[in-house]
Amino acid sequence: MNKKRLLSFLGFLTLGLVILYMVYARQQAAYLSECALKGIAEKDCSLINKIGNDLRIAKWPYFIVAIGFFILSNVFRALRWNLMTKPMGYPLKFVNSFGAVNIGYFTNMALPRIGELIRAGVLSRYEGIPTEKAFGTIITERIVDMIIFLLVSGLALLFAFKKVSTYLLEKGQLNTNQFLILGCIALLGVLLVYILIKSKDRIAKTAFGAKIVHFFTGLGSGLTSVLKMEHKFLFVVYSISVWVCYFFVTYIPFLGLDVTANLPLEAGLVTLFLGSIGMVIPSPGGIGTYQFMVSESLVLYGVSGADGFSFANLNFFFVSILGNIIVGLASYIILPLYNKK
Repeated sequence: MNKKRLLSFLGFLTLGLVILYMVYARQQAAYLSECALKGIAEKDCSLINKIGNDLRIAKWPYFIVAIGFFILSNVFRALRWNLMTKPMGYPLKFVNSFGAVNIGYFTNMALPRIGELIRAGVLSRYEGIPTEKAFGTIITERIVDMIIFLLVSGLALLFAFKKVSTYLLEKGQLNTNQFLILGCIALLGVLLVYILIKSKDRIAKTAFGAKIVHFFTGLGSGLTSVLKMEHKFLFVVYSISVWVCYFFVTYIPFLGLDVTANLPLEAGLVTLFLGSIGMVIPSPGGIGTYQFMVSESLVLYGVSGADGFSFANLNFFFVSILGNIIVGLASYIILPLYNKK
């Protein structure tokens, strides 16, 4: 890892750990208040000890099944990716596409959002597909995932409108200064795009510009691959299946702890919705932000902040992180051996 990437990793990790500590401090204070109401001495009231106790009494078969669904979601991603690259003349070996997906998510644990570039590079190395085309298909995937996430958001609002809307109104208010900042950023973005469009012919004549044009041509090929594929219905099925797996990754661990075992399916949907927001905020694997959003979602269903924080950590570290480590490291080992000539 070079110096720049190391600094990036340390920066994101620090951000995640700071957020995690802030969430912990907040929940510890709430837990102390809860203990005081129950007449429990402060010295006997530690959130860390509670998490350790929950770790001991958790029903681990449920968490193991959740890891299985996590891996299955990557299988569906690999199958979907194969459909997208085939129209470009690159039918993929499943082992390579599945391994590239695993390595991409494994990398995101250390360097948020860099995993997509690594994933495209891995596929380029083992399948010969140009990196820019592979990356274009990944961008298309993200667009499709965003559409499905919006559908999940809609379902969460449909089944738990009062709970979710109240939460978003309370937590998502923006003041005038924040609106001005967002407006300035949007305006700068529009101006930049306008300048690039007006100058595209002049830029394209330079050596650097020619490389940029070549890159974006390949990127465009990847982006439009979904329009040329033969099995569009299967593409939709795989895309939905990814998110069905994510739902089970969220809901099944509920059954592993007594405090969450009786939560309705609706709670799993709302937790998936808010937890997904936590995962996309740039910190390694969503550390800190995921715990905050999941514990907040469970509070909506009567779970205490301390119990929600404990569940979020168990699900994060023993399903998401452990699942990524298992398939990520395995793929790093298997792919060179599988493609050895």
